[in-house]
Amino acid sequence: MNSYALGVIHKQPMRSAMTIGGISLSILLILFLFSIYRGVSRGAIEYIAGNKAELWVLQNHSTNILRSMSIMPESNTHPVRRVTGVRQVSPMLFLLATICAEHDSNSVTVYLAGYDLSTGVGAPSALLVGRLPAAAGEVVLDEALAKRLRLRLGERARINDSLFRVVGICSGANMFVIQYAFASLQDVQALTAVPGLISAMMVQTDRDAQINSVKAGIHAALSGEVAVFDRATFLENNRKEMSTGIVPLLYTNALIGTVVLIAVLTLILVIMILERRRDLAVMKALGAPPGYLGRIVFQLAIFIVSLSCGVALVVILPLMAVIQWISPEITGELWLTDAAITCTVALTMSCVSAFVAVRRLKGIYPMEVFSSTER
Repeated sequence: MNSYALGVIHKQPMRSAMTIGGISLSILLILFLFSIYRGVSRGAIEYIAGNKAELWVLQNHSTNILRSMSIMPESNTHPVRRVTGVRQVSPMLFLLATICAEHDSNSVTVYLAGYDLSTGVGAPSALLVGRLPAAAGEVVLDEALAKRLRLRLGERARINDSLFRVVGICSGANMFVIQYAFASLQDVQALTAVPGLISAMMVQTDRDAQINSVKAGIHAALSGEVAVFDRATFLENNRKEMSTGIVPLLYTNALIGTVVLIAVLTLILVIMILERRRDLAVMKALGAPPGYLGRIVFQLAIFIVSLSCGVALVVILPLMAVIQWISPEITGELWLTDAAITCTVALTMSCVSAFVAVRRLKGIYPMEVFSSTER
């Protein structure tokens, strides 16, 4: 790097630090949003991906379990069980409920999943401590929800108007704005005003069964009353549903961060050119080769943004840890590809800022060296 560019930074340490800090905040914002997006993406579909059902059966016109309502009678499971190729049918009921500690009135909303304890299909796939429900009145909480409510194993939680004992804590069931809890299907059905309701059926097929044939058989058995999805399609449906809520926010904030980065860096570079106008005029008078002054500006811009990227990368992980400690429901994952893309875009924007600032060099003339006043 050109020694003159380094000298500019060294002679203005406070200004340089504030510039690097401001640009670091812009980069940090983008990295933070990427981290939240990855965390939400994983949490929203990890429960679905962790269950080994080959087919998901929902009410007709429902496509996912994140933001789509599906209600069916439990009696629908009987004709599905008789379909050729079906090995096991496990009914599920997903219910939005309120939950709080037994002696605490501050409740939050929980996505309560009731599953068939006899099959175990639909249970949380990543149990951290404790065990799965084995009887009525037992519940497993996602770890973020347990931390949020300050509930531990053996304590009781109030879900709607019923008391449940916490017997396990799991991971992979945090959807950012809401978390899962797991109990027996009968317990969750008892919380509704209408008995015998289910939201979905998780179907496991015989090893040699053809998935498309089984799907057609289920459609025929329930005469078009249901929608049937294979595992890959159902995962993609839920991933798309999750993305529609957060991706526009991600792009908007990333764009704002990019604009702020360009504006701050361009302003600093232009100020540097104006303040050192006489120095630059001397360089021109001494015969600086074409493009030499422009390279100084570009090198200065790239150096500042590189330092800012380094600061942001150092800060992001401790920042995420602190945020998760304060708000356990906020989980983030920093992917190396996201960090690389963010830094590459930031460096590209530094070149854009330098290109805009370099245009000011055209107004500097060698004869200004002999002028008694600065322009």
